[in-house]
Amino acid sequence: MTTAVPRSTTAPRRGGGARRRRDLQRALHVVVGVAVLAQVYGAGAIGPVGTLIVQCLVAPVLVLSGLALWKGHRIRRMWQDRARRRA
Repeated sequence: MTTAVPRSTTAPRRGGGARRRRDLQRALHVVVGVAVLAQVYGAGAIGPVGTLIVQCLVAPVLVLSGLALWKGHRIRRMWQDRARRRA
C-alpha cells in the first residue's frame, strides 16, 4: 500500500510564479521606457543607429510589455481555454 505524499508548499515552481512574472514585466517596461525617454528628450544623444533601434525594437517591446501588464491575465486565460477545447 502506497500513500500519496502531499506536495510541499515550498516546492519550486517551473514558471516562477505570477508575482515574479509581473515584477519582471514591470522592470522590463521601466527599462525600455527609459530608453524611449532618452531618445525623445536626448535630442540626438543616441545617434541615428540608436534611433533606429528605439523605433524598431524598443518601442514595440514597450507596447507589448504594457499590454501584457494590462491584459495579460485575459490573454493567458484565453490561451488556456483554447488549449482545453483542442484537448
